[in-house]
Amino acid sequence: MRVQRVARCGAADSKYFGNFNQFDHDMKKHKEAREKLKEEVKELVLRDPGRMADRVQIVLEAVREIKEEYNV
Repeated sequence: MRVQRVARCGAADSKYFGNFNQFDHDMKKHKEAREKLKEEVKELVLRDPGRMADRVQIVLEAVREIKEEYNV
């Protein structure tokens, strides 16, 4: 099998080809979305500080169920 090299500016069929700032923009957008999700989970867990350990377990259980349901 012959492996071809990709040009330094990226593959021609890539959405980033010739659009150098798009990658940085997309990475910034993904980072912001990740931080927003982390804040939402943190707010949920800390809603009742006295039951924080229980809430963490509930969140983890819910994430595991979602993972199984969607085969992620």
